Amino acid sequence: MINFNKEKVLRIIGLSTITLILLNSNKFEKIVNRTPEVKTVKTRVEEPYKPVTTELPEIIQPVVKEEFEGLRTTNDNVMTNKKTYVLDKDSDEQSIIGNLRINEVVYRLFETNKGYSLIVNNNIVGYVPTESLDSVSLDTNNLVNYDEVSRSALTTTESSFRIGPADNYKVIEELQANTELELLAKTDNDWYLARRVNNDKITLGFIESKDVKVILDEKVLIKK
Repeated sequence: MINFNKEKVLRIIGLSTITLILLNSNKFEKIVNRTPEVKTVKTRVEEPYKPVTTELPEIIQPVVKEEFEGLRTTNDNVMTNKKTYVLDKDSDEQSIIGNLRINEVVYRLFETNKGYSLIVNNNIVGYVPTESLDSVSLDTNNLVNYDEVSRSALTTTESSFRIGPADNYKVIEELQANTELELLAKTDNDWYLARRVNNDKITLGFIESKDVKVILDEKVLIKK
């Protein structure tokens, strides 16, 4: 039989109780003195509403050649203010097809946006610099409007090549069928201003639209 010393047992129990109390008091102090953790809460900022847009590819428009442009119809009588050449074109690579004296009265059909006027003088139709002309009077009896074109064509039958856009104008020459022409302008009464190259001779004149067949929309057949 084991004999317990009552005093020792009580002492041990007392020490254990004190130890537990101290331990618990330390934990309590830590809990009381502990700095509370501050948690940072991220607040979501709502952005203003933006509608969702989808970028569509740019629509490529077909290139449409502006056929009628660059001419200002005049239909007037003009007088030259200096000597000047009559040319077959209102652009580069011009050829001289005639000349005019100073104070010579000629008939102007239209002006181009390149600084030239198309005139008629006797049997010659051609371009002269607009600055070399002074207007004299408006022709109110033969008002014809002109639209610029750029085409190559062939005559479909024997046709008269005239100095103006009507049957009452003087004939420059008679053209055979399948004659190559470069069409430069069209009138509102269905005539074409055309450029004809015959060997080294260059002639401008008018032909009825019913007598030609357009074969190309660019100036490729007629060469200087």
